[in-house]
Formats: sequence, structure tokens, C-alpha cells
Amino acid sequence: MINYQLTRSKRKTVCIVVHKDASVEVRAPLKMKQAEIDSFVISKESWINKAVAKVQHIKSIEYGSVFPFLGNDYTVTAHSSNTAIITEDKICIPANLEDKEIVLCLNSFLMNQAKQYIPKRVRELSEKTGISCSSVLINSAKTHWGSCTKDRLHFSCHLMLADKAALDYVIIHELVHIHHPNHSGLFWAEVKKHCPDYINCRNRLKLIGSYTF
Repeated sequence: MINYQLTRSKRKTVCIVVHKDASVEVRAPLKMKQAEIDSFVISKESWINKAVAKVQHIKSIEYGSVFPFLGNDYTVTAHSSNTAIITEDKICIPANLEDKEIVLCLNSFLMNQAKQYIPKRVRELSEKTGISCSSVLINSAKTHWGSCTKDRLHFSCHLMLADKAALDYVIIHELVHIHHPNHSGLFWAEVKKHCPDYINCRNRLKLIGSYTF
């Protein structure tokens, strides 16, 4: 049985969170029976073990590390280039970098890729949803994926670590905030209209969040 910290609150559903220190937290309704919680954890044991393994592996980024990018895993590899280059299965970075330099290089890579990919995808999803924004800005935030200020959208470059469907969910989430500035029932109904699988996308983002550095 997996060791976990149990947090009860006035929530309606149970969920599992794997933190950056690889600890496991289970958030459950106040009146949910312990046996039901344990049964849920057991049913998710395979997913939890994979999530914990990824968190533990990513604590140090170095040559040979597996690095997620838009839903695929790439190997961080030394290369003669002065900048990061992505190939079919590798992210090639300059050789002989110190640990901190590797992090800076990969952050720069994510920022450059995000500036190319996310604004274009926002335009596409804006047309699909019929919701327009005035501007799209990319930052390096680690504590949140995106935000909306009136009709101006902000996204973290670390979203590039997520798969494309989960990234789309974040964009849709922020676009819908232009119509609904809070997380009301109307907000979630509109999110679900444009992204029916949004709950699974949110769960995957919780795991990807462990990769921000």
C-alpha cells in the first residue's frame, strides 16, 4: 500500500496529488469512508508510481535526462551547437555545461518554443470558440499555467512540457475567463463545451507541474 497524506475537506470528489518532493497527498470528502479512500489509492497505484518516479528523476536536469515536450519524451544530449536544438527524439544542448547552465539553456529553449507555438494556438482556439483576446504574453511562471486580465492572456513557457490536449485546455480555460472571470458553474459549463475532456487534462497537468525547474 502506498504511503500518503490524507486531507479531508468539503469537496465532492477524491483526487491524488504527487508533490515536487515526491510525497503523495490524497484529497477526499469529509464523510468518505477510509476503506473507499484506500480502494481508490490502490486502483491508482500504477499511475502514482509512475508520477513519483518522474518527480524523483527530474530533480536534477543533466545530460541523459528524459525531458517532456508537447506530449513526447526527449533525451537531453550534448551537441556542438551553441543553442538548444530539438530532433526526433533528442533535445540537443551545448556540451560541457554546468547544472545551472543546463537549466538556463532548457528554460531559454522552452521560452523560444512557447513564443512560437502558444500565440498561434491561441488564435486557432479563439476562432474555434468564438472568444477573442487582445494580446498573448509568455512568461516563465512556475506556480500557474496561465492567467487572464480583462481580455489579455498570459501563459507560462512551462506549458510546453505538457501534451497538446492539456495545453489546449489551459488556453481554453483562460479564453473562457474573458466571459466568466470566476470559476462559476457557467464558467465550467463553457469550458466543458469546448474541452469535454478537461478533467483528465487537469489531472495530467498536475503531474507535468512536477517538471518545472
